[in-house]
Amino acid sequence: MVKTAEKKGHIKGFEEGEKKKQIAKNLKALEVPTEAIIKGTRLSQEEIEKL
Repeated sequence: MVKTAEKKGHIKGFEEGEKKKQIAKNLKALEVPTEAIIKGTRLSQEEIEKL
């Protein structure tokens, strides 16, 4: 039971991270400043630059 909950937590965390990356990618396409994207998504500058 603990492993199931742990696995669900990992999946949820991964999905949330992917959503943040997609939002950051969209904002970047709209030429939103990187600093604003960092504040809004809490992704690192390096993560945003890779998009």
